[in-house]
Amino acid sequence: MPFTDDDLDSFLDTFEARTYSVRLSGVEVKTLRGIFRRATEFVGQADQILVLPSIRCKESDLDGVTRTHTLIDGVTGIEYKIHGDFVPANSGLSLVGLVKK
Repeated sequence: MPFTDDDLDSFLDTFEARTYSVRLSGVEVKTLRGIFRRATEFVGQADQILVLPSIRCKESDLDGVTRTHTLIDGVTGIEYKIHGDFVPANSGLSLVGLVKK
């Protein structure tokens, strides 16, 4: 059962979520908050395991965001490309794989 937006915001606050600028062709189109992890395992093509940085954020914040967008970490200033499809957690949160640009 998905949690409410307030529950998800509290969860993100508890785990010190970072703010990301979502950009398309260098222009900011929105911001989102996510919990950053340096290393997360994803299954790539031919079932190979990829270890990538990731963020866990609210699915609703990902509306309109695609692999053509980039994210800039508001804490470090590092720019990331989105890698692959978002992985929903059936809780209202999704996992987003990132590749440093």
